[in-house]
Amino acid sequence: MNGARTMPKQSYLANPPMRKSLADVGSGGQSHSPRVKKCEPYQASEREDYLRYTTEDTSTKAYEAYKANITTCYPQSPSPSLSPSPFTQEDQIYLYHRLPLQRPTTAQTTRLHFSQLTFVYQDLADRSLARAATMVPGLARERRQRMGVLATRLAKRYCGCKIVLSDRFVESVLSRHADGLKRPSRFWETVLDEVERANASWSLARLWILFCVIQSALVIFISWLLPPTAQSTLMVANALADIWSAAVLWERVHARYFATKGDEQELHDLMGGL
Repeated sequence: MNGARTMPKQSYLANPPMRKSLADVGSGGQSHSPRVKKCEPYQASEREDYLRYTTEDTSTKAYEAYKANITTCYPQSPSPSLSPSPFTQEDQIYLYHRLPLQRPTTAQTTRLHFSQLTFVYQDLADRSLARAATMVPGLARERRQRMGVLATRLAKRYCGCKIVLSDRFVESVLSRHADGLKRPSRFWETVLDEVERANASWSLARLWILFCVIQSALVIFISWLLPPTAQSTLMVANALADIWSAAVLWERVHARYFATKGDEQELHDLMGGL
């Protein structure tokens, strides 16, 4: 009317604008934008990955191979139509690989995850320190440098980490917490923490048993050369030494565990809080 052109009204009920859900941010979320490269972590054989990362060789070549793998599997350029993520690229790569959210809940997945942790933290450390080197001096740069230091420390602590628990025990832990699968992040955090503590305790027990056997064998051999009274004294001293060694080993494992969790929590707080 009146010679004016009227524009047709667009129905937002029929075509609502796209919004990025919270599941797409952090902890392994993936966007469905055409620019994002979709990654299927288990396209390759799980057995091949397990053999590749559970070897004792933690050389630079192995790390570079893993770094290339996680770089190509994680989306590199999010769509500009979506709201920007509060995390940097290195943070998002770390969050994607921090928990095995896209993998089956099996004992082999748990073993593979612990064997990869050193590479995950080392990659975060390298990327964080490289980003800090390009930043202007200030609080942001100090925060990023601190993240690199913490990630380096965690990478060293998980270097050579090997699960000595049986598959039956790990499967029992997975089945005991199966009700928490509705919240995958919480489920895997609980399972991995319990497996890590049990693995450290069992490793300590094996080391303590070996120490006691060797020490007791030496004591028995030496006691043959001593009179009966001295033999009794030596046996008592050996028992006290076994108790003392168990207390020392347990204290070391206890302190190492809490130091690791403290560094991890500080890293997450610097990253934005998880």
